[in-house]
Amino acid sequence: MNVASRFYKKGEMQFLSEVSMDAPHEVHGGPQVRSPLFANYRRGVQKRQQYLTYIPWWRQPFVGYVATLPLLAVSSLIPYFLQRLGTHNYFVGAAFFLLTVLIALIWGTGPAVFSILLGALTLDLFFLPPIATFVVDWREAIPLLLFLLAEAIVAVLTAQRESARQNALFTQQEIETRVDELEQVNRQLEQTNQELAKANQLKDHFLSMASHELKTPITTIRGHVQMWQRRLAKQPQLTPELEQLRTALEKVDQQTHRLHGLVDDLLDVSLLSAGKMALRYDHSDIGEMCREVVADQQTLSGRTIELEVPDTPVIIQADRERLSQVVINLVTNALKYSPEQSAIHVRVSQEATETVLLQVHNAGQ
Repeated sequence: MNVASRFYKKGEMQFLSEVSMDAPHEVHGGPQVRSPLFANYRRGVQKRQQYLTYIPWWRQPFVGYVATLPLLAVSSLIPYFLQRLGTHNYFVGAAFFLLTVLIALIWGTGPAVFSILLGALTLDLFFLPPIATFVVDWREAIPLLLFLLAEAIVAVLTAQRESARQNALFTQQEIETRVDELEQVNRQLEQTNQELAKANQLKDHFLSMASHELKTPITTIRGHVQMWQRRLAKQPQLTPELEQLRTALEKVDQQTHRLHGLVDDLLDVSLLSAGKMALRYDHSDIGEMCREVVADQQTLSGRTIELEVPDTPVIIQADRERLSQVVINLVTNALKYSPEQSAIHVRVSQEATETVLLQVHNAGQ
């Protein structure tokens, strides 16, 4: 594992950590994908159902089929009375054509096709010669075919219009559904954020109180330990019992010093969360600081730590205490995640005029 951190001299510190590892990738089988034709069919059925629930009852297709019969009868009366009046009506199918347009606009494609078929039969039986017989000669069927073609074009245009209306309605309903879902999710997120903010405030308050409460007994313990250490140091010769006591006091002093550092870390966490930690910038020799950290960590861990620093001092503008914490964390992590007999390598180099590179390397993963 390689960890590299860059420090910039002009009052800015930037830490870049790069860790590379390989992990096996698992491939999970997803649900079986259905046929696109089936999906399109289901989508069309869904659109149609939503469209039918949206329109009023009198515009339902079933009402259109039923209404076609009386409307066709009324339309048949128009050319009938014109013939009775002796008027030469060259557009005998005009009334049926207008009826098809009306039915298509109100009830859609199905009732319109039904109107076309009934209108063609009515024209053929009652108005186109020979009356009361079906057209057999193709020359006599040409006018009827042209009439059917015109009405079919109307039906197709109406179907396209109805499809566009269904798509627009379906899209509008989807948008409304998504908007409602997003509003609900936003409300939940807002509530969750409020709860997290409250919990974070309680955590910061607890850390701050716990840190201050822990510092008092730690300071008292260290004070008494150091007092007895000074008394023992004044003795010209120590008995074996007192020598054991001196060793025990040194261990207690080391552990209380370590515990005091952990309490300071808790205070730093609470200050960072509250945004109240102030950095005290000063000129610091990062090489000398690394020598101190490496020496302390070698003493505490008993491990081999190799240090490589330039011969000339490497001065940067930084908070020495916070920067020292960063280096300590990097070195302790390298010690923690590496074999016991392996060595740790710490290297300080100056890449450019304004940049210093600190590298910590171990044999871990």
